Parts: sequence; structure tokens; C-alpha cells
Amino acid sequence: MTKQNQHLSLWLILLLILPLLPACGGDSDDKSADGDAPVYHPDGDTPDGDSPDGDDPADGDTPDGDNPADGDDIEPCEGNCNSADYTKCSGDNVCICESGSWNLYNCSDICEGQGKCPAGCGVADYDYPYCICSDDQNLCENDDPDGDTPDGDDPLENCPADDDVFDPNNPGTSIDFLIASMDVMGQATTMAVGILTPAAREQFETAAAKAEQPLDTCQFLNDTASTPSCQYDTDCAPEQVCLPETSDGQPIENSERCVTEVEPVDVGPFTVSGFVGQPKTFAYNAGQSGAYTEGGQGDGQIDPASIAFDTDYELDGTGDAAQGLGAYAARFHSPAQITLTSPPVTMDPQWQIPVISVNPAQDLTFTWDGSDNPDNTLTLSLSGGNGTLNCRLRDDGQHVVSSADLTALGFNAMLSMMNAVTVQSDAFAPICGSGVTRGQVTFQQMIMLFAQVAQ
Repeated sequence: MTKQNQHLSLWLILLLILPLLPACGGDSDDKSADGDAPVYHPDGDTPDGDSPDGDDPADGDTPDGDNPADGDDIEPCEGNCNSADYTKCSGDNVCICESGSWNLYNCSDICEGQGKCPAGCGVADYDYPYCICSDDQNLCENDDPDGDTPDGDDPLENCPADDDVFDPNNPGTSIDFLIASMDVMGQATTMAVGILTPAAREQFETAAAKAEQPLDTCQFLNDTASTPSCQYDTDCAPEQVCLPETSDGQPIENSERCVTEVEPVDVGPFTVSGFVGQPKTFAYNAGQSGAYTEGGQGDGQIDPASIAFDTDYELDGTGDAAQGLGAYAARFHSPAQITLTSPPVTMDPQWQIPVISVNPAQDLTFTWDGSDNPDNTLTLSLSGGNGTLNCRLRDDGQHVVSSADLTALGFNAMLSMMNAVTVQSDAFAPICGSGVTRGQVTFQQMIMLFAQVAQ
């Protein structure tokens, strides 16, 4: 991955770390699927400097009734572990064995995410230590007078921020997290991947300058030559350089842009709940150019059966104060699953790829399921010998492509593989927190098939 492309495009991560192979499988033995078992989240307890496992005895942070000055031995949450250990208590909080290392999770935040109050850590209804959450609101009121998350350190407070302006003296951190469910040529592939970098000036400028195609319109993409926006580094801001965009590792002529060379950063893991089964932990993966993958392993692919549609998700990370990042979080609801209901999809007997039948002399009506949110948008793309027709649509379940547009595309009547059809849905949510100047979750669904010209 070139430095200039690491900070802006999750799709570049996708191209680099996700070969279109059959998606990996895996069963999950989940004791939290019923909603009553503990749900683990990073504690977010670092911004105020307190250590959740050793607060000063005067701060009252003892929801289980223990006196922190009475000499109790608090099990340290550090060092290596093995999968058989899974969890253990560290004072009133819980340690989880992840990727061979112990990681501390704050029970106050875990219980708050369930709408309950922390009652310490222990073994009760389950055969392993976990955070005990109670409906007793008195425990919430007495839990945290020392300035921990209940009294204003919530990373989602004032989210999203209204002052998304780049500050070169304090760029902050940019966070992207992508969940993608793709059906490409009849092959299901699912991935979840994140990337954290220092924020870059062009991320803010691109968002501000982007001219969006109007809703419910189709446009032929312009294939005219690119126009460079710079020639020399001196044409750019002090922290930027003038570099061309690339395709397959080769520079694209006249595509020079001002970009900031940044490297992904490792600020410790974050967790995401909402998947089918247990929450997933994502960690820095040096083997994937610094992308965050499940457990810091693999290539970003996850079990397709673990994706939950029309479901609430929660992302939580503690950050790293030494790198200027405090606790961060996101809350988002995944859209319903998209299913193309018309035109009918069949398999091309020669190439064994999914195709739809197209008669350019007639209008073509697309219908789909999954249009549960009128605020969501959907992109329908059709490519032929003469270019690409891009339609930006309301996710209302139906769109008609005119005969004139179909004819203008110049579909290949002999080779359907040359006529690509893509249906893509993107839903977005902000990631917020101390030190986060730009953050976004993208929940993406994509169906890719081909158009076969009716004979």
C-alpha cells in the first residue's frame, strides 16, 4: 500500500487485503446471545487518568461494597495468557484473554451499555468470571464520583461534533471502520476492517468540496482526462506533497493531488458488539499494512453468518493517551439485508455467473427488498462498451432504467461478462471521542452480477 493512499480509502484496504476467495466459516459458542450474559466493551476509562483497577480509596469507586483500603489483593491484568484462561476478575473489573494477552475491561461501561449498574466482577450464572450487572440504580449513583465515564467522559457526548475543521497543529486521529457484505459473481464474501491514522487535511477538504449527484437521477460517468490539482510540493500545504493517484501500482497521468503521507497507528484494540455471537475484538495487524482485523489476525474476512442485519451495533475503544487519543465510540443500526427481486437472476450456463436478461429496446425495472429506511441511499451501476451509467437512488425498493439509457450503454451481446451490474447500499455513522477529529463507520452491502442481452 502506498503511503499516500492509506489514509483516505477503506476500499484500498479492501483491494489489498481481501482476495475474492470463499468466505471463511466458523461456529460460535455464544453465552451472550440471549442478551442476559455480559457484553464486553473496552472501558473508556483512560481520559481522566484513573486506573480502573486501582483508584484512590477516597473516590468511592467500589460498587461491590469492598473497601479499597482493606488490603484486598487485586489480580493484575497484564502479561500473556492462553485461550483456556478466557476471563478473570481484576478488582471490580474483568480481564479477557485476547490474542494471547490479558486486556482490561471496565464493568461500569459494560453495564452502562446494557442499561444496568455495575455490581462487581465474579462467577454467578455462568461458568467463568464476568461483570455482574444489576437493575439497582443506587449502584450507578454511587459508582463514580471521581470523574469516570458516568459524569461527562462519555465519548458519544456531543457526537458528531459541529467543528469539523482541520487544525494542522493538532490534526487528531482519523478512524474508519467498514463492515461489508458482498455477493460478487454469486460468491459471498464478508469483511470487517478498520484503520486509524493521523487525520489529514485533504480528508476535510474532500468532504467539503464533494458535489453529490442528485437523488433519483442517473448519469453517465465522464471519462475525460484528469486535471492535476498540483504540479509541485510547493503548491500544497506545508505537511502535504504532490503525488499522482495510482492504478495497479502505476501512476495515473494528470492525476496529481496534494496528499499527506501518514502511517496507520496502533492505539490498542477496540470491540464491536452486534455481530451474531460474541462481540468481536479488532486489533492492529502489521501483516495487513496496519489495518485493524479481528484479533489482529487474518485478512479482514469474517464468517458471513456473523453479520446481523437490522440490528444495533456498538463500537468502543479506550485509545492511547500517549498518542493523543482517548476513549472513542460509535452506535449504529445496520440496514435490512438487500435482496434483488426483479429482474430475475439466473446462471449463465457457459460462464457460471449470475446474470439478468436485458432488452435495450425496453425499459428495465429493478426492485429490491431491504428498503426500511428512507434516509439510506442505494447506488445502481450498469457498465457497457460505451461507458458506465451511475444511478444514485432512494432506498425505496424500485427504479426504472430507460430504454434510451440501456441502448446508450452499448451492451456486449456476445459476452455478458463485459456488462457489469452492481447494486450497492451504504449506511454511515460517526465515530466520536477525545482526540478523534474524523471518524466514520460504513455498513456496506454489494451485489455484483452481469447483464445478458436478450436474443
